Amino acid sequence: VDGVPLGHPTYNQYRADLAALFPDYNNSDGAAGFFQLDTTQFSNGMHNLSWSVTDNQGIVDGVGARFIEIQNLGGSMASQQNSLKLTAIEDTSGMLKIKAILEEKGIHSSTIILEPRADREKRSSLPSSLDTEWQKTLEIEIEELERIVVSFKTSGGDKVLGWGFDESQELPIGSKLDSLNQKFYWIPGPGFLGVHVLHFAMSDGTFRSQPVKVIVNIVPKTYPQNKNPKIVH
Repeated sequence: VDGVPLGHPTYNQYRADLAALFPDYNNSDGAAGFFQLDTTQFSNGMHNLSWSVTDNQGIVDGVGARFIEIQNLGGSMASQQNSLKLTAIEDTSGMLKIKAILEEKGIHSSTIILEPRADREKRSSLPSSLDTEWQKTLEIEIEELERIVVSFKTSGGDKVLGWGFDESQELPIGSKLDSLNQKFYWIPGPGFLGVHVLHFAMSDGTFRSQPVKVIVNIVPKTYPQNKNPKIVH
């Protein structure tokens, strides 16, 4: 949910319609599964629910995502986090710092970090000890429905805050900021193509650091070409 793995479903359940639609597979007689979700662990509002599977060759891929709306009785954790973000004063002493690190891109382990040319050229003129220590921009390009995990290197403070293009915008629907463990998860659902500008800052409860900008460019999903297509007469 919101890009965070919650565990394995109860799987290998027989369903007659699935067995009939997809015969002669390894799990044709056990293709159904279910997972019990405790909604009280999530803030009220829209969330992204997604599944991934591993086949008998060890290949992992996503099999779809849905937006779900959670409405628990009581307050919303998201509104509390937003309140802290707006009331924190930006630190000018330089004691609070934050750096964004791309920890995982897609379901597989390969990662690509793209940084704006101007930032690269500017850092190339800095002393080596400061070159990438506290960069202010991290640019990532992914295909739609891929998952990203961003972790944060911080100095001072004990909680990471996040917002969108400006402070009036929340983080994207279907994403999750684990403020205490300092990780950001997101599997963008359908319709999120394009560039998304996010901001993250470190807070000590009163002050917050200058934000680091994370730019996520989402491009259409590509599929491998079938070199030997089946001809249907």
